[in-house]
Amino acid sequence: MRKRTSIRRRPSYVFYNIKILFREEWKLVTLIALFLSGMIIGSSAVNSINNEVNSRFVTLFSDYITMRSTQSIFDTFTNSLFVNLIYLGISFTAGLCAIGLPLIALSPFAKGVGIGMIAGYLYSSYAMTGAGFCLLIIFPGAIVATAALLFGCNESFVMSHELFNIVQGRAPNNYGNLIKKYSARYGILLILSVAASVIETLLTVTFVGKFNL
Repeated sequence: MRKRTSIRRRPSYVFYNIKILFREEWKLVTLIALFLSGMIIGSSAVNSINNEVNSRFVTLFSDYITMRSTQSIFDTFTNSLFVNLIYLGISFTAGLCAIGLPLIALSPFAKGVGIGMIAGYLYSSYAMTGAGFCLLIIFPGAIVATAALLFGCNESFVMSHELFNIVQGRAPNNYGNLIKKYSARYGILLILSVAASVIETLLTVTFVGKFNL
């Protein structure tokens, strides 16, 4: 009789790559998870806020729509860029601190909460019209700006850790070289943030008048 030969299944190539990704890019994966957690919390919070806060939210959003419909393209662009640069500036500054990790982690979470609240409010109040507003006007630029922020926070995480090791005497003091590389990478992310604001501005000018919110 033939002996049965046991066939061992090879690990799935996809799962193997995911395992490698989590091992090598765990910082970026953690930052993405923080952002998504913020979005979930923000969108869920909209349904639990009281009537007074909700009416205030309605007023703020109505003012936002009116402002975006009447202001110039330049004003729309500068307002969008200002918001994007606040988050990026916070993560950049936190990366220059040896104990800046908590603030670095807070940046993507806070951005997620903000986007989640806006998206949750629009969908709960205007259903598919609100969802269309998010998809056409808010999300495209927000995706690019969030990507810039996440990569920036990843760079800040590494920089802050390097500075902590220098302060503790665990690494040689090559602060000058670290700053040059750090600033150069953030320069690229700055360009990405500008592109995000351009996208948001163009989509706002094109579509904001099409929605009756």
